[in-house]
Amino acid sequence: MAQHNIILETKSLQIGSSPVTFHINADGEKLGRIKISKGNFTWYPYNAKRGIKIDWSKFDDMVRKSKSK
Repeated sequence: MAQHNIILETKSLQIGSSPVTFHINADGEKLGRIKISKGNFTWYPYNAKRGIKIDWSKFDDMVRKSKSK
C-alpha cells in the first residue's frame, strides 16, 4: 500500500479570504494539492495548471454516494 504524506500550508488558522493548501504525496511522489476555501475546494493534479473545483454540497453528495456502494 502506498504511503501518503500530507503537508499543510497556511497563512492563517481561520479559512476566510485566503484558502488553506494541502500538498498530497504518495511514496515520495507528488499526487497534487487541494486548496480549501469557504465555498469549495479545488483539486490540482500534479503539474496541472487548472484545478477541479467542487463545492461543498456536491462533495457531500459524492461522499454519500460512494459510502452506499
